[in-house]
Amino acid sequence: MAVRWYSALLGAPLSHIEAESGTRTNAALVSTTTASGGVKVGALTASGSSLVLRFHAAKSGDERVYLRADNGTGAPCDEQVWGKDGVPITVTYAGFADWNFWGTTAVTISASPGDNTFTFAGGTCRAEIDAVSIAPVTTSPYL
Repeated sequence: MAVRWYSALLGAPLSHIEAESGTRTNAALVSTTTASGGVKVGALTASGSSLVLRFHAAKSGDERVYLRADNGTGAPCDEQVWGKDGVPITVTYAGFADWNFWGTTAVTISASPGDNTFTFAGGTCRAEIDAVSIAPVTTSPYL
């Protein structure tokens, strides 16, 4: 998996969070054998829906967030997500011809030392979230 490779290459610790472990509001758990934990979070287009994931950062700085999601609509779609600082970030998910084909999209968020949150909130993008991997942004002579 490219995310693990990035973490190993840069010597950056990698946190892995299953979407189903987050706090859900008006979002559905969908069982599927292709999800990393056997479950994904969907229905994030429902009114008032959200998914909040929590992670720990050792220090202040940017964190690279890798989102494993499926989007079986056949066309790319955008979704707004928020880090702890409340600044919206646009995430674009690739479109696939069917559900349960997984893509990884990366965004950078600002984190504070200690506990942080990453929030998906209702919108028009029907992507379903499987898991998130998070690593501190670091520099490397290899990239």
